[in-house]
Amino acid sequence: MIGKGNTLENIHEVYPNGVFVEFHFTGFDEQYDGMDWKSLCLVFEQQGGLWRLVGIVHDQWTT
Repeated sequence: MIGKGNTLENIHEVYPNGVFVEFHFTGFDEQYDGMDWKSLCLVFEQQGGLWRLVGIVHDQWTT
């Protein structure tokens, strides 16, 4: 995970057989010095020889 804040990151526990792709957006507004980052993770698992989307996880900086 690129984006890390003060929330629990448990993708590996919830999806132990999953592989995820993270789309990370560093801060958008210079006045926040990167503290306004956001991430979107798509979690995939292989089922019957096909990769299926099994989870969508949104994360962002929280105060």
